Amino acid sequence: MPANLENSAVVNVIREAAEFTRKMGFANEADVLIEFSERFKAEKPSLKLLRGPVLDAKDNASRRIREEVLYDAVRCVRPEKTREYEEFNRIWLAFGDIIYPRKQPVPTKIKGLVPGSKNETSVLGDVKAAPTIAEQSLRVTALFADAVVKGELGKAYLFCATELRAKMSLKQFEKKLGDADQEYNGKPITYTAQDIFWLYADGPSRNESNKDAEWPKETPKENKRAIVGGWFTDQKQGKSEFGRNIAFWVTEETDGYRIA
Repeated sequence: MPANLENSAVVNVIREAAEFTRKMGFANEADVLIEFSERFKAEKPSLKLLRGPVLDAKDNASRRIREEVLYDAVRCVRPEKTREYEEFNRIWLAFGDIIYPRKQPVPTKIKGLVPGSKNETSVLGDVKAAPTIAEQSLRVTALFADAVVKGELGKAYLFCATELRAKMSLKQFEKKLGDADQEYNGKPITYTAQDIFWLYADGPSRNESNKDAEWPKETPKENKRAIVGGWFTDQKQGKSEFGRNIAFWVTEETDGYRIA
């Protein structure tokens, strides 16, 4: 077990994850986590256990929660699940920290990286590099979203990372977006950037496991740059807007920034 963690901290994190998993409707996965939390009340959690069966149990629960409850077909957060998504992120980041404690210092919280937003960004690594990475990350997500809004899906597809295009054809990409439109309020009509949740500003900060922050497993670690949150408006009725939250995992390739 990492030297800076007490048994009680490990037990509390695993138990909270189990309770959330059960609340999401996955009793079997929750029971497995509960067994570990009870076991670690008396037994010291070893790295072999934490990075073996505990990690497997964590990932199994996470996969079901994300794919069956929180996300739609194109990994957009379902609007009615926004609060649960925020709770999930908080719990699972803490869970990841007990298995793979961050070698980096505590993230630096910075405001003002997203124009018009007062939300903070957690920056890992070189803070001086953050504004440029933020600008480029917001730019590529805006270009991607603008193409989607205009129905130029072939153009949007070209903003996707190489590894995403390698596993998903243009036809599959178009179908996933169409499925999402049918599930919500139709095709998006505007996009607004709201957050940069995490920004990776140097090599060491990018070298953490892709399981941290749920990066696609195919993403080259050295390409990771930011996780951007935004909002697609699908309908406007008077002063009311209806739409969906969306998260973008942003990378940098030799020819520019891309959507992972």
